[in-house]
Amino acid sequence: MATERQTFPEIAARLRRLRQIHDMDQTTWAKLNGFQRSQYANWDNGQRRIPIEAATVLCERYGVTLDWIYRGSLAGVAPMVREKYGLSQ
Repeated sequence: MATERQTFPEIAARLRRLRQIHDMDQTTWAKLNGFQRSQYANWDNGQRRIPIEAATVLCERYGVTLDWIYRGSLAGVAPMVREKYGLSQ
C-alpha cells in the first residue's frame, strides 16, 4: 500500500514571499539565515515542513510570527512589519 507524502504548499508560499520580498534566491537566503540550501529548498517548495527551530530564526530576524509562518495568521505581527512586507489576511 503506497502512502501519499504530505506537502505544505501554504507554508511554502509564505516562506517564498518573505524571501522574494528581500529579492534573494534560495541559495543566498539559506546562507544568510544559516540553513543548508537543499534543506531550505525543500521548505520553500513545500516538500517538507520547516521545523520550529528554523522558523523561529526567521521570526526573530524578520519580525513575523510562528502563527504567520504555519497558519497564515497576522494576529501577532506588528503593523509596521505587515506594512513593510505587504502582508494581509
